[in-house]
Amino acid sequence: RDAITQILTKVRKELKSVGCNRAILVGHNAAFDHGFLIAAIERADIKRNPFHPFSSFDTSSLAGLVFGQT
Repeated sequence: RDAITQILTKVRKELKSVGCNRAILVGHNAAFDHGFLIAAIERADIKRNPFHPFSSFDTSSLAGLVFGQT
């Protein structure tokens, strides 16, 4: 819980500084990472999740689009 809280505090601070409402996760196999993160936030019973509930950018998919293969 402490680690997740520290991370989310930094994310919220950055969101506020750029005037955004939600953060978008960017990662390789982002659907897995996003699910893992959301589950950890719920398990820690954190109410103010700054991440968008279903949007993410998957670097593997983007590389496939750009290079024609993953």
